Amino acid sequence: MTAWRSNLSAPKGPHFDRLISSHDLRLPKEGDGFWAALQDHEPYDPERTLLVDDNLAVLQAAHAFGLKHLRGVAKPDSQRPELDAHDFVTINDFTDLGLPLS
Repeated sequence: MTAWRSNLSAPKGPHFDRLISSHDLRLPKEGDGFWAALQDHEPYDPERTLLVDDNLAVLQAAHAFGLKHLRGVAKPDSQRPELDAHDFVTINDFTDLGLPLS
């Protein structure tokens, strides 16, 4: 499994074979071309791909590219208000996904 992330300091842990940062592609996730570039770099199935992000613009760009499983992070920062995710489902933490974490 591959994870895409923009935080280069976090370890990949046992759940992922590889981590790809938006910095690796030199494109912002919310910008034109990112999702196509990622598809060229690491092929994925938009029908089976899950993206969790705390940025509404990123979720909208991923949706426009055809990703089907999108989740917003409801409160990524305890000092800021909850994310206004519009039509996107939000989660509080990864346990909300119902996936085994160990």
